[in-house]
Amino acid sequence: MNSEETIAKRQPDQVETRLALVIETRLKEYDTLRDEVLQSITHRTQIISFGFGGIATFTTGTLLVALPKKEPTLALAVFSVVIPIMSAVFLLLWFSELMRMFRASNHLFGLEQRVNQDLGTQALTWETELAQDGNRGLRMVYLLVIGFFLALGMFAPFVGVAVTEPAGWRDPLTYLPALVGLFLGWGLIARANRERRALKTVRESVYAAANT
Repeated sequence: MNSEETIAKRQPDQVETRLALVIETRLKEYDTLRDEVLQSITHRTQIISFGFGGIATFTTGTLLVALPKKEPTLALAVFSVVIPIMSAVFLLLWFSELMRMFRASNHLFGLEQRVNQDLGTQALTWETELAQDGNRGLRMVYLLVIGFFLALGMFAPFVGVAVTEPAGWRDPLTYLPALVGLFLGWGLIARANRERRALKTVRESVYAAANT
């Protein structure tokens, strides 16, 4: 066997070795991103739990302490300032984790297509199936969470006025958290829709490229 035959024989082995290394690297990245998605889900659950618990604690404490002692100023401060701010902070933290998961999921989708193309079979299908389903159920959950925190922040001042100082209905500042909440909610939902449409476009282009 001459040198040219030896080189020709080794070339397929080298190609297979490089392909195996590429697939192994992509699978490691896939596992890392899957862990990031799971961490994001855990963080969002914790944010909802802490947010609801913190707001419930302030609300209960105000109703049990401030009102019996006839301290309407403290009660109004809690309902008109503390609770709306807490609701906005927890909502923004939750939303940032949601965007983090969207970006990781989108990259996972691309990795699935590339790994499946390298292997010549549909070995990884989780993100692909989710993309085909459209995440309809999850979208409803996301909207419910956004609506939950927005409702707490927007209507807390009205509760405070109702239980402490009915004359406060005539104060324009009473309606300020509701207006801020409307703009915040509109902005977050619009941002989520833009992100979702962008990810859908990227996924469709990746899927089409991988199947041509």
